[in-house]
Amino acid sequence: AQAMSVLHEKARRLFTTSATTGEPGELMLYFLAEHLLKYPQVLCKFPLKTNPNVHAHGADGVHASVDPDTGHLCLHWGEAKLHQKLSKAVDDCFLSLSELILEPPEAKKTKRRDVELLRDYLDLNEPGLEMALRAYLDPDETLSKKIRFCGLALIGFDLADYDALTNEVAKKEVAAISARIEDWSAKIKSALEKHELVGITIDVFCVPFSSVQAFRDAFLKRLK
Repeated sequence: AQAMSVLHEKARRLFTTSATTGEPGELMLYFLAEHLLKYPQVLCKFPLKTNPNVHAHGADGVHASVDPDTGHLCLHWGEAKLHQKLSKAVDDCFLSLSELILEPPEAKKTKRRDVELLRDYLDLNEPGLEMALRAYLDPDETLSKKIRFCGLALIGFDLADYDALTNEVAKKEVAAISARIEDWSAKIKSALEKHELVGITIDVFCVPFSSVQAFRDAFLKRLK
């Protein structure tokens, strides 16, 4: 019990206390990627933070999978954005992913550091798998040319009629739910085109909230 208490306190200190923190979204993205998509996380920024009130730069997390058709290693760079407005969350999320995946000149340093962190802090408790991944991440290895960069996105936003949506889900009103999804998809498609991400594999989770800020506040309260 004492050991668990020590670990709990150590983990709690890693989180920021900012009222606008995006860390709840990062945790949600981790859970969805691991448990729904079955992409194991290979780099988490939380243990690397030296100041709980300063966000770590770069991806919110990196997950991995193997393309069954090509055998290529897929690195899924994660980005979670929580905003009141859906359009703001979508645009900010794909702007960040474009910097991570497309590597414009101003983002090269950040991405290179993420790859270095991934190589240096890789810890999967499976030595054989770790060795294989390190070969992909070594620029001197031929396997390094078989890496495909993909995206993971969690977009959280306020939905004015959140209660109505939950009722639609409970009643399995497929047509009404589909109409909402089409609207969200249209905004995502527009942002993908704007940030030149068309043709890149990106898994997107859209998560409506009755209040994003209330969710943050409840999260911060649990950390006290």
